[in-house]
Amino acid sequence: MVLSQLEQSGGSVIVAIPSDILSQLGVEAGQKVELAIKDGVLVVQPHQLSPEPTLENGVKKTFVPFAAEWGRVRARFNSMPKRSD
Repeated sequence: MVLSQLEQSGGSVIVAIPSDILSQLGVEAGQKVELAIKDGVLVVQPHQLSPEPTLENGVKKTFVPFAAEWGRVRARFNSMPKRSD
């Protein structure tokens, strides 16, 4: 067990975490962590990002091929009135 001191920093209190403990957690300075209290103990764990949306986890496929969309844009542009300078 490592002893660390709580320090005041503005409206928060910070605790220094030794680098060997950070490496065991798999995090480094600047990364987000999740804090929780379980059975009166402060638990710090790496923040888990939500999985990327995929067709497998329920995201609907909405894909318009670029060439088809570009064709519609070009058609609208070509049908615009021409400037007479």
